[in-house]
Amino acid sequence: RRYARLIEMARPWLVAALLLCVASAHTARALDADAAVIDLDDGNWKDLVIENGREAWVVSFGADGCAPCAQMAPTFAKAAKHMGGIVNFGHVHVGDASIKLAQSLGLTKVPHVVGLPAHKTLNPYTKKSEKIAVEYRNSTASHKRIAEFAATLLPDDRVTRIADADALARARTDAGHLPVAVLVTAKETTGSLFKSLALRFRGRVAFAEVHVSDAPDVLASVPGLEADPATIEPPALLLFPPGGEGGDVERHGGEMNARSLAAYLESNAADAAPEDDAPEVFDARGGKVGPSSGASGGGGGGGGGG
Repeated sequence: RRYARLIEMARPWLVAALLLCVASAHTARALDADAAVIDLDDGNWKDLVIENGREAWVVSFGADGCAPCAQMAPTFAKAAKHMGGIVNFGHVHVGDASIKLAQSLGLTKVPHVVGLPAHKTLNPYTKKSEKIAVEYRNSTASHKRIAEFAATLLPDDRVTRIADADALARARTDAGHLPVAVLVTAKETTGSLFKSLALRFRGRVAFAEVHVSDAPDVLASVPGLEADPATIEPPALLLFPPGGEGGDVERHGGEMNARSLAAYLESNAADAAPEDDAPEVFDARGGKVGPSSGASGGGGGGGGGG
């Protein structure tokens, strides 16, 4: 009976699409075999995705007997590995355990892929906030395209670009009681990894970056920096103590990957209250309204493609 309810909610062409699918291996099992993809259902959707204000998600939907779903699964898992620790990847097996979830998103087809940012958007008419699902409309046979789509879900306004010593001093002052993580980079724009770290540690660490060509000027007078700024090979992460406090700058000595950097920052970050983990709320024009409130919705309808 519950499967009948799911079919009734879908548009007629969904039924036709599912009937045309060739019997295949269980889609969820194919994805579960890879630890990079997390199983999602009605039981964990709200906590892991909707009320998670520190991580973005890319989610695939599949069903039993759907050959295209099984074909997409390895590509999706490969994209998840590529973006490991940067954007979360999840899979929903459409069935008994995910009916409410599928209904909340207005699911009408499988396979289907959506992205959900960490923030919520305020509906100006209902005055409720919800996460707006962005539909992926590119090739499901390309893990690079899926990874590129995932990167678009990350905010690009949380990292300050600095080019001189005065800018570094201002960044430290603006950070107040927070330590400041400064990335020495050869990239002209902020990379996905640093964007994701800035999102995950918002309110706990301030983030800035300096191009390697500017590093000698920016870091020349930094106390405690063991290496000559001109000899620092990018990428390198420097951690400055909160402004006004003593102590020398530290340099991260581990690997420059998501897991190592997150562990290092966690050991140095300011404490956060539980409510700080809630999604921030923005209006439709991108202006910040405030933290998420109790009167918030679940995932919204799909938006434009990536």
